[in-house]
Amino acid sequence: MTWLDSVAKVAPGWAANYAAKSRRYDVQKNSAEAQRLYQAATSTQYRKTLTGQGLSPDAINAKASTRLREMARHLEENHDLTNAVFDDLLNNTIGAGAAKAPMVRLTNGELSTDLNKRICEVFDDWSQSPDTTGEFGF
Repeated sequence: MTWLDSVAKVAPGWAANYAAKSRRYDVQKNSAEAQRLYQAATSTQYRKTLTGQGLSPDAINAKASTRLREMARHLEENHDLTNAVFDDLLNNTIGAGAAKAPMVRLTNGELSTDLNKRICEVFDDWSQSPDTTGEFGF
């Protein structure tokens, strides 16, 4: 027996009114939270919803990639911060990218140069053929 059941014996009208208001509050709270959680899925002038319309996944991807490419070009032409972001992406993902440097330390805190060089050599050998078939490179 809850406290509301006890109150309902003394003041049934008040208890019914309280329960109705409580249910209304829960519904509003849950709908506001649902709206907040799914707000990213709404269609705006910048983010239009792409429906399948019976298209293949490749066709849907082609539509989306065109729009994304157009947005990226617009941002690069009109915003200096976007240029910096693209430069970092280019430097760290194309070509040599960010260098991998193992930093194994000895017990006294100094870097173990011999072990770190050996780790780099083994990693380079492994990256030539990282899959079991030997077909693909790193």
